[in-house]
Amino acid sequence: MTDNTQRFYVDGAGNYLGSYIGSVPDGGIEVSTGPEYAHLKWDFGLKAFAAVPLEELRERMPKLTSRQFWLAAASIGITKASVTATVDSLALSDMDKEMMKIELTEATTFERLHIAVLDLAEALAIPPEQLDALWVWAAGL
Repeated sequence: MTDNTQRFYVDGAGNYLGSYIGSVPDGGIEVSTGPEYAHLKWDFGLKAFAAVPLEELRERMPKLTSRQFWLAAASIGITKASVTATVDSLALSDMDKEMMKIELTEATTFERLHIAVLDLAEALAIPPEQLDALWVWAAGL
């Protein structure tokens, strides 16, 4: 007789793998229920899904291509020229300014938590939550 019971699985880090009937995903650990919302992670101590810390969500954000990054920047009025001017205004050594400009204008991909992205957002007074929303939007371009 076939077991038609729906079972829920996470990986060893608590990431939800899905619900399965009659099979077990590779490395799957059975848990009592599926998550109520996306971005919840299984807490093995609580034996329940819990919110993922914001910093971990940011670590999971996809890399943006240069095209995506600069289209997102343009959508809020930021250009390569304005980035260069902003970097030039920072209290950094000439070498650090040049390196930051290269990181920001010559990169082929961008990571949400890269130090140059974080420093630029701070210099432009872009709150982390606004940058998060912009990043998610840009990932779909």
